[in-house]
Amino acid sequence: MTPAIVVVRFVKPLYDKESGAVSDFEEHDKQPKYREVADEQIIKMLKVARFDTQPMSKCLLYRLPLEVRLRIWECLFPHNWSAVELEEFAQTTTGLAILLTSHQIFHEALLVFFYSLAYSRLVLKEYGGSTAHYLKSVPLKLDRCIYKRRGFICLDIECDEEREFGSLVLSLGDKIHETAVRRRWGFALFITTLRMEGPLRVHDLTVAVTENWKIPGFDENDLVQALFSGAFTVLGRLKFVGFTRMERRRLTNLILARQDPCVQLMRRRDDAEDIVG
Repeated sequence: MTPAIVVVRFVKPLYDKESGAVSDFEEHDKQPKYREVADEQIIKMLKVARFDTQPMSKCLLYRLPLEVRLRIWECLFPHNWSAVELEEFAQTTTGLAILLTSHQIFHEALLVFFYSLAYSRLVLKEYGGSTAHYLKSVPLKLDRCIYKRRGFICLDIECDEEREFGSLVLSLGDKIHETAVRRRWGFALFITTLRMEGPLRVHDLTVAVTENWKIPGFDENDLVQALFSGAFTVLGRLKFVGFTRMERRRLTNLILARQDPCVQLMRRRDDAEDIVG
């Protein structure tokens, strides 16, 4: 049996050209395909960097065209919507060792890794300010670089900070009470940090809960306030998974009470009895 979920759709307003008033609403644009964003941005940045192709280098990788090398790095950092659990991040990203190969490969592979995360299904189980910094971070230029001393430009332009994540899952609760409490307080710091640094742009945001997600001082009202506090810009859907029937009813009522015309509750037949209009 498919578990009941609450699905919220976020839309954007359309304005009348003459009066300037809102005339209708439409869905946000879908996330561009990886090739349309990553390849164009990466190749543009690396060409601006003007790395030496090093045709006489003993490393055969340098003799390959840039486009071919990027395909190699993509094998290490796939963009196929595979799940990446942040709790086990060190074990799921062993390809990061390639960044230690050389300065040039560091820049090339890091850019591929940067964009590949936006096309993965990120599952957050550990939170805090460091998690927010990590998701908001962009590849940085190296302060000391032999290419700079030779007069070359070393990645002096930055990536687009408005990176859009395709899928993000926020996990709350745990069968071990102490773990659930730690996760809840980490989540609060995570939300506060995003509010200060700027929202994450996400197309599909899911809140998945399990045992002990609701503890004294944190319930459905606190969860809705956190999600709508400016920490996220949802460009598609927000889903609530794992909640009881009573919890789903309270969530829907809290969302409806906000009276935001850009937030639409998708009323499905199996959830109709949970919505109190």
